[in-house]
Amino acid sequence: MKWTQQIRMPRGWLGLSIAVAWKPCTGSKVVGVSNRIGARYCPFFDYDQDVPQLLIAEIRDLQDRFLLGDAFFFKTGRGYHVIIPELLPLFEWTEILKASTVEAAYAHLPQINKSRAWVLRVTPKGNNRCEYAGCVPGINGRETSRDMIQHLTLRGVPEEDLREAKHFMQEQEYGLTYATYEA
Repeated sequence: MKWTQQIRMPRGWLGLSIAVAWKPCTGSKVVGVSNRIGARYCPFFDYDQDVPQLLIAEIRDLQDRFLLGDAFFFKTGRGYHVIIPELLPLFEWTEILKASTVEAAYAHLPQINKSRAWVLRVTPKGNNRCEYAGCVPGINGRETSRDMIQHLTLRGVPEEDLREAKHFMQEQEYGLTYATYEA
């Protein structure tokens, strides 16, 4: 439904438009993991495209430009989730996000809410599962999150794919935050 009203003013027109939309929920309760760990962030990417060659090329470019470590790909029903377990300050993470082609809503929504956290779904949504699809090696050398590496292990990432990232695990841990929501 859309409502528009115009009011004549001495030097022109004043217009007001209101649009109302309703979108039904599928009703599936899902769990997601947040990329915020303490005051830092692990790079999370949510792609709604199913062209792995293009996504791998983009992630390799981001790894080269921003000196990022190993990237772990998870296949979803419509695309891919990518997790890099390195810990970055917010300003650096948002610069990387701007350089990527992730969905606009995914990139911008957390920056306007007070939690400033990006979330990736980890449980099935109906028949849509998130399954490990592979690793793109990067330039390891930054501090990585111990809990995020443990989370990746629980999600099916083989030990040999995590070997390099484990060399840079942080000593102090803040823990991961999980969120339950309807999708």
